[in-house]
Amino acid sequence: MTTDPRHQIFAERTIIEEEWSAREGLLKAHGYKLRPRLQKDWTPSWIATGENPLQCEDAEILPV
Repeated sequence: MTTDPRHQIFAERTIIEEEWSAREGLLKAHGYKLRPRLQKDWTPSWIATGENPLQCEDAEILPV
């Protein structure tokens, strides 16, 4: 299990990511699916797997 405090930054969503997450229900109702990081119930995958966040898709913060 990853407990490295340097990895915490990858587990925090940006304001824009939070805005997308807030619209998940509306988007889902229209047939869209957000990437795992933007889904309301997201839990960072590396916490459960112990992988390095840099190797996980859901740790990647996409540019605006």
